[in-house]
Amino acid sequence: LGSYALSSGQALNEHERNALLAYIERNLDKPIRTSCLAAIVNKAERTFSRLFMSSFKISPQRYISELRIAEAKRLLRNT
Repeated sequence: LGSYALSSGQALNEHERNALLAYIERNLDKPIRTSCLAAIVNKAERTFSRLFMSSFKISPQRYISELRIAEAKRLLRNT
């Protein structure tokens, strides 16, 4: 990562994480773009992606995909 590497401890703060998770949960049934998530926390898209990965240990789109899969499984079990 060279000069773009984050120093340890750089991640989204609690308020930012909560705002993102609430947005994702409310919009899980709609397309969610990384650029929209970055705008919620007022970060550039590349910076946001690195901070998200540092905070959640998974990319934003992978996180959303895993939530959608879990929701689909839940719906299948309950039908």
